[in-house]
Amino acid sequence: MFHKLTLGFTAMICAFLIAGTAYAQKVLPGSAFYAWKLASENAWRAVSPDPVSADIRVFNRRTAEWIAVSNDPALSNVALERYHDAEDTLKSSVNETTESRILPVLESNQQLLKDSGITVNPLNLESVPYEGDGVKEGAVPVP
Repeated sequence: MFHKLTLGFTAMICAFLIAGTAYAQKVLPGSAFYAWKLASENAWRAVSPDPVSADIRVFNRRTAEWIAVSNDPALSNVALERYHDAEDTLKSSVNETTESRILPVLESNQQLLKDSGITVNPLNLESVPYEGDGVKEGAVPVP
């Protein structure tokens, strides 16, 4: 009896976690599930065989979220902060093998924000950290 009860409770908890995580993927800043969304993205990145692809998808999500809440000053500030966090993570991944994947994403998202009427600082690709043996001309070396 105890075994069946435990198994049923475990199944219910797993179903709740899966359903909650799936629901959280569509929420915007200001939602009670937004922290759950961020936590699930961190877990996704940690187990991803290609963290750069995960970072690109997260960055695209942060851009879409900022656009979606841009008319609400409080939520827009939260979205801006999360956007910059994702942008910094992506910039820190730039190296010889990822540069051709990351830089176009940074540029296209900035253009998307601009087209949506959101004022952003111009993207300064010269200040993107560049890991590896060499440093892009004008780039700030990664310590």
